[in-house]
Amino acid sequence: MADATIDEDDDEPLNFRIQCQEPAALARLLELYGPTARGYLKKRYGHVLCDADIMSVLTNTAARVWQYGDSYDPKQSLKSWFLRIVQTQAIDMINDNMEHRGVALDLQRHDRPEVCDEPLDKKTRQQIEALDRCIEKLVGNQKAIIQADLASDDSASTEWLAEKLGTTSNSIYVSRIKARENLRKCLSDHENQIRSNGARK
Repeated sequence: MADATIDEDDDEPLNFRIQCQEPAALARLLELYGPTARGYLKKRYGHVLCDADIMSVLTNTAARVWQYGDSYDPKQSLKSWFLRIVQTQAIDMINDNMEHRGVALDLQRHDRPEVCDEPLDKKTRQQIEALDRCIEKLVGNQKAIIQADLASDDSASTEWLAEKLGTTSNSIYVSRIKARENLRKCLSDHENQIRSNGARK
C-alpha cells in the first residue's frame, strides 16, 4: 500500500513551513485566507477602517504570523488562528487611528472622514491625543470595554464582554457607565487646563 500523501495546505504542515520561515508558505496562507479576512474587516470594521487601513491590518497580521508562527495551537484551525490575529490587529489599528471618533469626541458616534488620510487640524489632533491619554488612564475593565465599544457599530455585546473579561453582564453595564463618566471628566479637565494655560499667556 502506498503511503498517504500529506497535503501541504493542511494546517499543521503549512504552519510548520511558516515556522521554518518559508516565504512561499506565508504567501499561501494569505492566498487561502486573505480574501476571507478582507471581507470580515470590511463588514465588521468598514465604518472606521478604509481600504488602506485594511491593507495595513493584513500586512501587520502577516508580520505577526511570520514572527509568532509557533503560537499556533494544532487543536484549532489555522484559519481561526489567522482570523483571530486579524481581529487583534484591526482593534490595535482602531485604537491608534482616532479619526473615526469625530471632532466632538462623542462616544456614541462613529463618524469617519471619507478619505483616510484627510489632514487633521491642530485642535482636532490635540483632542484625539487627549482622548487617547484618557482611555489609557481607565482602570480595571473600563479600558477594554471602551476599546470594544469603539470597535463596534454601537456598543459591544455585554454578554460577549462579560465572557471575555470573566465577569457578569451587570458588572459590564456598571463599568461602562463609570468609564464614560471618567472619560468625560478627563476630557473636561483637559479642556479646562488648556483654557487656563491660554489665560496665563
